[in-house]
Amino acid sequence: MNLNVNDIAALASLDLTPQESEAMQKDLASILDYVAQLSRIPTDGIEPMAHIGARLQPVESQNPELTLRADAARPSFPQPEALANAPAQAGGMFEVPKIVERG
Repeated sequence: MNLNVNDIAALASLDLTPQESEAMQKDLASILDYVAQLSRIPTDGIEPMAHIGARLQPVESQNPELTLRADAARPSFPQPEALANAPAQAGGMFEVPKIVERG
């Protein structure tokens, strides 16, 4: 796989100096080499894992590091108060100016 840092930077709307581009190209090559090494690891017979949540203990676990808290709504600002100082709002939401232009 041949990826060019300048193409990726353009997609991310980043302006890189030639020095940054060169350094990033080396970093990208190193990352891709590492991924290639990982792809050669035999994984036959290993069940895919969609996410690590399956490994976590349920709420009230004996191991606090692996405990998920219960999801509960908590008090917050009323919507009118949250929007009171907004320079612009629309439909009960903050309205922000568009800052990304694609050409």
